[in-house]
Amino acid sequence: MAAQLHRPATQEVDEAMEIDGVQQLKDKAETRRATRLQYRRLQEDLNENRAEYVNVVSRLMPKIEDLNHIYANVDITRESALDSRTLLHATQIVHRKSKR
Repeated sequence: MAAQLHRPATQEVDEAMEIDGVQQLKDKAETRRATRLQYRRLQEDLNENRAEYVNVVSRLMPKIEDLNHIYANVDITRESALDSRTLLHATQIVHRKSKR
């Protein structure tokens, strides 16, 4: 009888832990989605304003700082690839300026 009394409490704890685990997974997925969106927006900005950044490279520095802040949320390879691609794009802009 004593074992039966502990069982419902254990089930409640297990269910609560499962709900917390699911919520944590959802939170991580949402964070990853937001991180990818930030990278895409930064890439769009670099593409749209490329000529401006080539002419005034100092305006590119805040974008590189933004890139570093976004990288703090990178957990998986997918976001790492976006980070690399965006950083490569920024360095290409600087390289283009140095050729002039």
